[in-house]
Amino acid sequence: MPADPLGILANAELVMGANSDQGVFVFSSTFSTPPVPPNLLKIVGGRVIDSTGPTTRGVLMNPLTTLVVGASDNPDRIEIDFNQPPDGGTVTTSSFIVNGIASGIAGGGTISFPFPTTVRLQLTRALGADTYAVQLNGTSTPVITVGGVAMDGEATQLPSGNGVPGGDFLFGVNVVSGTQPLPPAAPPLRAASYWNPSQIAITSPPVCVALETTNAQKAADAAAWNFSYLTALLGPTVPPPIPDTLYIRAGEEWRMDIPMNLGYLSYPELLVSIISNAATRGDCQGTVPAILFNSRIYSGDVTLRVTVKQPGSYSMGIRAIDVNGYYSMYNSAWVAVP
Repeated sequence: MPADPLGILANAELVMGANSDQGVFVFSSTFSTPPVPPNLLKIVGGRVIDSTGPTTRGVLMNPLTTLVVGASDNPDRIEIDFNQPPDGGTVTTSSFIVNGIASGIAGGGTISFPFPTTVRLQLTRALGADTYAVQLNGTSTPVITVGGVAMDGEATQLPSGNGVPGGDFLFGVNVVSGTQPLPPAAPPLRAASYWNPSQIAITSPPVCVALETTNAQKAADAAAWNFSYLTALLGPTVPPPIPDTLYIRAGEEWRMDIPMNLGYLSYPELLVSIISNAATRGDCQGTVPAILFNSRIYSGDVTLRVTVKQPGSYSMGIRAIDVNGYYSMYNSAWVAVP
């Protein structure tokens, strides 16, 4: 029987950068896996690509994705990911439209399916500097599943839809010419039926903080504990998985701040739990004790703040679902000491 993290963690909070919304764990909550997902065709993500590289220039997000490109690396391919395979005959250049505000329809192209759940539009010409409306028509010429269910299109964020079949899915791509350097190409991701390597990494050792902020003795005790304990061994010469072994202070009067970086990806859902619980993809019925952060899109540098109830050795996992619907798992060994 998987361990219950609620018996280990008294509190958890995921802290973003300045001026960002925060994700907060509500004590005694659980994450319930859905029994049977609705048989609707939803869009879970997409990419704008320069196929001559190929280099991924951006990840499609509502309402607008801005790409800064150089003179010879304009994007010419758009890929959209669904939660299940669409009927290929219903995705055409009449239903998959790219329209520039200044330049008009982007010249059509060819449709292909690099993965069963991914549709690719290879444009006949690259996208120049302009703002483009990218539309998948779910009304007049609807995209349907192989079982005949129409796309649940209308949305303001991914995954698409409001639970009702039909509706056009629309998002924007703003291509801007510039000389500033572009981010490096992301390594290829595999289809959502596979687990991808985790991009999450500890950036600096965890720090103990006294929860009784007005108690000078507690604050001094926390500072002394940080001075006495090396909570993580980091650095480019340290072999894996040693940097993922963390020494943290147990007790409900303390909070441990764990600085992390989420890599180049963005995540609408992060789930923290004992590794056997976090490993579930939610493909079966049941309730999995977990700490779920899904109130915003998480990216870049974050701080995981936890209060551990009792000493012990725990194998913790952070299951991440990125904006494309792909899964990855970060595993960390926590040694909680008094």
